Amino acid sequence: MKLGYMRRFSILLVFLILSSASSGLAENAGKWSFAVFSDNRNFEIAYRNVLQNMNAGGPKDPGFPKPDFVVGVGDIDPVRRTFQIFRDAMGPQTTFIPVRGNHEAPEDVRFILQDILPSEKPPVTVYDKESATFFYDWKNVRLIVIDEYTRYAKNLGDPEFLKWLEEAVVSAKHADHVFISFHEPHFPADIHSDPFWGMLLKHTGKVRAVFWGHSHIYARRYLPDSYGGIELINAGAAGNTGHFDGMNTYVEVAVDGKHVSFRAVQAPDKTRDFRVTDSWKAKAN
Repeated sequence: MKLGYMRRFSILLVFLILSSASSGLAENAGKWSFAVFSDNRNFEIAYRNVLQNMNAGGPKDPGFPKPDFVVGVGDIDPVRRTFQIFRDAMGPQTTFIPVRGNHEAPEDVRFILQDILPSEKPPVTVYDKESATFFYDWKNVRLIVIDEYTRYAKNLGDPEFLKWLEEAVVSAKHADHVFISFHEPHFPADIHSDPFWGMLLKHTGKVRAVFWGHSHIYARRYLPDSYGGIELINAGAAGNTGHFDGMNTYVEVAVDGKHVSFRAVQAPDKTRDFRVTDSWKAKAN
């Protein structure tokens, strides 16, 4: 009797463990989204409009639920104020992922490292304690953020850093999709001989997109012949009116298991007339 009871208990325990694992996988495979903006700086009216539209779910589409987290792709200074406005507009539950831009001052970087990153849930995994390079895991996605304003990432060619970056891609066993973000574009004339892009080209089955900003103009490219099928997305500007396209922009990424969809949501500067101006699905690699 005792042996039979223990056998039944063991079978029940295994069933509960497998059920729990299946439940977690089902949650990861569910439809969810994240959003990306760039270059708001201190243009608060436009920035608030972007966040409020984002928080309201944007132009209605069941394929794009309200974002779980939001990425600010650099020139988000003053970061303390940007973060405060973000919390006012988006509430306490939506995670903010900061990317260092060329306008972030030392106090902005300190606020990122000491106040924002330690508060992320789940926590980020940092490259070192002095720079804002890290990766963030959420559901079935890994987001890798690169601080270009450091010695090791200035030209994205440092061997030690690239080893860390490749390991961050390869070690994302849970992730169906890896996304990468940095502020300034890095596109040398010969992509295939460039250490950074040469490494990414080996992992096009997992790396879905690279996001950047800096030019204040929304644009995207998909070059399977040259880039091996990686989406290249300039997130435009969420406020900064210097040399820009006249639109306040954010990009949404919808994840549904192994499928990824994108859309650009834009409004003329300082208006609330947000509309979908571009939408597409990631191509299978």
